[in-house]
Amino acid sequence: MLPGSSTLLHAGQDVAFLTYLYRVVAHLVAFGGIAVLVYSLVRGIDALPLPFVAGRDTDESER
Repeated sequence: MLPGSSTLLHAGQDVAFLTYLYRVVAHLVAFGGIAVLVYSLVRGIDALPLPFVAGRDTDESER
């Protein structure tokens, strides 16, 4: 890894305020993006008409 390419801040590391702010925002955006992807994946799986899901009636002729 290249020196200075890590976004991890260490105690006593001298960084400009805007650099620090950028790193914090980048971490928040990355975490939010991962959360949105997981949420979308779970919603997509939940919307699939899977016949083996508990509580779901698979026989349409009984209605």
